[in-house]
Amino acid sequence: MAVIASVSGLNVAQPELAVAFDASQTEVLWFINVHTLSLAALLLPLGALGDRWGRRPVLLASLLVFGAASAAAGLATSSGILLAARFLSGVGAAMIMPATLAVITSTFPHEERSKGLTTSPGSSAPRSVSRCWARS
Repeated sequence: MAVIASVSGLNVAQPELAVAFDASQTEVLWFINVHTLSLAALLLPLGALGDRWGRRPVLLASLLVFGAASAAAGLATSSGILLAARFLSGVGAAMIMPATLAVITSTFPHEERSKGLTTSPGSSAPRSVSRCWARS
């Protein structure tokens, strides 16, 4: 939920960000999109890393990266710091999402997986993706 909330919260805060950082519209768009771009670009590679190194170490590392990056974004004093923090929070989110979905698919029995996946934070993904995860 924190991954999804970090994207939604920033969309709501656009006007305040522009004023607080004296940012142009382009900079504000980068504040919002750098998180999503890093998440999307690194989701599969970091998911594969979790498969190789194990879910637990990657999940613990992701919580550390995401938490530190979120704190840094909240305490940012310049546009550059905010952009770097948002990028790192996207990296942490890319580590969190596959690990949590993998835990759900291994915890729920086969016939209950679709229910577990649709109630998870990963349910923000299209329903067809949830069905693919439930079949595996």
